[in-house]
Amino acid sequence: MPEREYFSVRYLIPGSTFLILIIGYNIVPLLRLTSSQQISTIFGAVIGVLSSPTIGFLISQLWWWRFHDSFGIYEMGGVEPLAKKLSLKTEKKEDRMNAFKVYDYVLHWKLHSESELKGLSDYAFRRYDAYVLLSCTKSSLILGIVFGLPIRLASLVFYCSHFVNKFSFLRLDAMKMEIGLWVFITIVAAILILVIYQGQKLLWREHKDIHTAIIRAIIHDPEFDEKELKTIFPECFKT
Repeated sequence: MPEREYFSVRYLIPGSTFLILIIGYNIVPLLRLTSSQQISTIFGAVIGVLSSPTIGFLISQLWWWRFHDSFGIYEMGGVEPLAKKLSLKTEKKEDRMNAFKVYDYVLHWKLHSESELKGLSDYAFRRYDAYVLLSCTKSSLILGIVFGLPIRLASLVFYCSHFVNKFSFLRLDAMKMEIGLWVFITIVAAILILVIYQGQKLLWREHKDIHTAIIRAIIHDPEFDEKELKTIFPECFKT
């Protein structure tokens, strides 16, 4: 997956979101098993800052692999009007990937290269980056629930079988409070997933509409040279 920089929000936010859920589900044993809460807080903050971009990057790769495999990026951009105008091959998945290469070339040739179109180029980039950020953050929320709660339950099974009389946080009253915390965290995460999903749909539509309009403007530009593209990408055109 392409990236702007290591400490960018597209990695920090998904990574931090995942860590917050993991820590949230396991906050009780983490607090009880540390000798100094202040030291553990500082240590946790340092670990969080250093590791969240890495975790965010890895989660982003999982999302990007799924997104690219389903080739949602083909549907998200304005590839279809360009493919129709130029009679590009689109029957197979490989053909659609080749058509996207032509689309990407055309965008950078015109939109992202000419200084007078910088504002429009920035708008298009922001919509794409925002969509990727929301998508990766939603994936982090889902993975945080999937991994956070089972990790805590596994630790409970281990401690119950070995040290049930030693750890006070395993008492029934404490467990009721902790279960309530799990339910609260899960509900909040589920609400955020739904909200992010709505944001994704909005950004998808904005991204698709603006790129479709841009492609239509480019292919009707007198300077647009179809023959040059056929020379550069002969394998992408129908015979």
